[in-house]
Amino acid sequence: MNLLNKYLLMNVFSFLIYASFFTSSLLVISNEALSINWKPNHIGSFLSSQIARSNIDIENAAYFSKITYEKNKNSPSLAFIAIEALTANGQIEEAVKIIKNLENFSGVTLVQYLAAIQYLNLGDYESLKLTLSEISPSGIDSYFLPIIQAWTEAGLKNHSESVKSLNIQANKGVLTPIYDYHSALISDWAGEYDSAKKKYVDAITRSNEANSKLFVSAITFFERHQFYELRDFANEKFSTTMPDSSVLLIYNKIKKQFKPTRTFVSNIKEGIGEAFLNASEVLYNEGLATQALIYAQIAFYLNDKSDDAKIILGNIFKSNENYNRAIKYFKKIDEKSFLSIKSKIAIAKCLSEIGKPYEAISMLESSTEKYKDNFNYLKAIAEIYYDIKDFNNSIRYYDKIFSNIQVVEERHWPLLYANGIALERGKQLEKAEEKFKQALDFSPDHPLVLNYLGYTWLDQGRKIDLAMIMIKKAVEQRPNDGYIVDSLGWAYYQIGDYSNAVENLEKAVELIPGDSIITDHLGDALFHVGRKIEAKFQWQRALEFSPPEDLIIKINNKIKGLETPKPGVKAPSSKNM
Repeated sequence: MNLLNKYLLMNVFSFLIYASFFTSSLLVISNEALSINWKPNHIGSFLSSQIARSNIDIENAAYFSKITYEKNKNSPSLAFIAIEALTANGQIEEAVKIIKNLENFSGVTLVQYLAAIQYLNLGDYESLKLTLSEISPSGIDSYFLPIIQAWTEAGLKNHSESVKSLNIQANKGVLTPIYDYHSALISDWAGEYDSAKKKYVDAITRSNEANSKLFVSAITFFERHQFYELRDFANEKFSTTMPDSSVLLIYNKIKKQFKPTRTFVSNIKEGIGEAFLNASEVLYNEGLATQALIYAQIAFYLNDKSDDAKIILGNIFKSNENYNRAIKYFKKIDEKSFLSIKSKIAIAKCLSEIGKPYEAISMLESSTEKYKDNFNYLKAIAEIYYDIKDFNNSIRYYDKIFSNIQVVEERHWPLLYANGIALERGKQLEKAEEKFKQALDFSPDHPLVLNYLGYTWLDQGRKIDLAMIMIKKAVEQRPNDGYIVDSLGWAYYQIGDYSNAVENLEKAVELIPGDSIITDHLGDALFHVGRKIEAKFQWQRALEFSPPEDLIIKINNKIKGLETPKPGVKAPSSKNM
């Protein structure tokens, strides 16, 4: 049992038992709204911190866990909880202060990292190396600790050894481009430009994934050292790999004047910060936003000029629905940054989420003057109009996008799909079907496109047999997608196979229990198998899930017996009407 688990069992569990006798209810109060006369106690603060943590309320988790620790400084377990919460909130210095009071923190990787950062701040690379050597990595740290150690060796002037160690890691085949990238950064920083050139070429050649930062870093290096053929090679691959990238758009606008003078990473601290940032990016891309946050905060602490760190912190808080804090990070990005377009779009989407869609649209429309008819701006505006159900304007912006695309290619199928949905919602059904078919031409088996076009036909009472085939193919790929299972149930309904309709619609309701349309579908199917009491119950439930106005009228009529569900389009007859 490691140290953290032991203390959690010994201290926190008994603490919770005590707390359960002391308090029966708890109101979590933000530190910005505390009453002048209210003073948090250690038990309430601990419970508040845990509730805040479970709700991904980063600020309150940090606030209350710090209070709890300060009232119980002899508890290592509470210290560890506070350190984690404070780090996630970006309060690195306060987390480090707590570490200084701990006698033993071996086995707790985050604490060891923060302890190491103290030596990094002092430029004491020997102590930094020793502290890092005591870490027993697991998970993501198994891949990124070697990069941090390589930068530490570079700080000790062991440049060749550090690059050699990263080359060994790269040859293992896991995260190879990232190891090549850091080898190039270290070599460039150390003035070993031939080695840096080789590693940048390796990174670009061996990378099969889109990564605008890698391309910009390589292009910057090649430009600085007048390796113009390699610069053009990198730009060509950038254009091929990420043709719609806003970073590429900015670079192409300024490349004639682009004359960088500094290394991409200018010191060891920034290099280690870049390693933490890369770890955060990997975690975030895997959907592990909460875990990514800690690494992103460390990266930002080590290099607060990093626009990539600002972007990922903004994205993490955005994914946690903390839109105001996300906007603060996005706004830190300068107009001249390669990430300026990305940051503006992110700000607009946050504004839309907090009920300011027209402010968001206005901001994006004014920005298009700088980058006229920018694909990413237009797409974001189309999506915001769609979200507020202004389908005509959404369609108008999709039209603008396609008018600027000379040749529609496979990479455009998601755009065709999104445009098709807007057209369908805007009642332009023929055009919607055309877009869906185009999307299927490029991605013939994609479950979302198969389902949406199939369901559109079902809803129109057309091509029922073909819709059934398409939807079954979609269900095979996504058997636990409630919307696709609902489509299959509705397909069975339309051919009059009400028993199979009920079976699939009941599963769909289990998968998505709060959807009014799916619940209404189930009620209709139950009605046609003779289970009319259950049908009425489902219709009543459907009214609880905020259905659209026209559906409310229909459901009420069915409940009152003024209207009966129409039988399936291809059903022989309805015996239960």
